[in-house]
Amino acid sequence: MVIIVDYENVNEKGLTGLEKLKQTDRLILFYNNNSKISIDKLISISKLNIKMDYFKVTTTAKNSLDFQLISYLGYLIANDSESNYCIISNDTGFDSAVAFWKARNVVICRKGNIQNCKQTNTEQVPSKVTQSDVENLFKANPLPYVNIQQLTSFINKYKTKQGLNNALVKTYGSEKTGAINKIIKPLTKDKKGK
Repeated sequence: MVIIVDYENVNEKGLTGLEKLKQTDRLILFYNNNSKISIDKLISISKLNIKMDYFKVTTTAKNSLDFQLISYLGYLIANDSESNYCIISNDTGFDSAVAFWKARNVVICRKGNIQNCKQTNTEQVPSKVTQSDVENLFKANPLPYVNIQQLTSFINKYKTKQGLNNALVKTYGSEKTGAINKIIKPLTKDKKGK
């Protein structure tokens, strides 16, 4: 999960739940000259074994931090639309960006702190497809070119039908992907998209 903190807005309260972050999470803090953080909080952040980025916003124009945060969010999503994203802010102005990305099948939310964000996104994790689930579908319709292990990995990795389809086309080509999609349809019906 990628967590982007509007520290100017939430301050240390937004970091509640910091201890729930996992090694696979990424924390990005946007802050300015008025941002204050305690030494204890800095120590707890430094003990986390996660990828972290900090962006200091030095311009003083109104909403500078918000615009830079949203711009960076768009950049992140363009490079990885399959990750889960959470904006930590009490500023409801971010909700329009959240709605925009949700309409494009990106898993994203806005919460007031990390703890609430982690609770929301864990509820959205779909159950994993097993290799035997995929093998069973191909017993009746064998396709010799399909790597079952790789296909199982793709089905579990991509949250949207479009993301899965793109990976399959890249691996198998358009014609073979059409045949694969017909067979795996029961395993992908809950994925977002058409």
